[in-house]
Amino acid sequence: MAVYDTVLFSPTEGFGGNGEYRDLPEGYPTALADITKDWGRSGGGCVQDGPFTVPNFHVNIGEANGSSCLRRDFLPGKTAINRSAIKASY
Repeated sequence: MAVYDTVLFSPTEGFGGNGEYRDLPEGYPTALADITKDWGRSGGGCVQDGPFTVPNFHVNIGEANGSSCLRRDFLPGKTAINRSAIKASY
């Protein structure tokens, strides 16, 4: 069972589910985009359910007005992240 299918990400008992699907933003590091393209990105946008949704929760970085949402992108094709590969992309 994938971690995103567990109670940890349940909208009623956990942290809520995935974000809506969004394309990677312009300027996203090419090496990191290449690493994640085969992992089956499934979100990337604002979390749609659970306790960390707008208007109950805001992240005060990243937007011109100082208010943004929590974004989450489950990668169903990847069960473990190679941290050294991600670190090398920056």
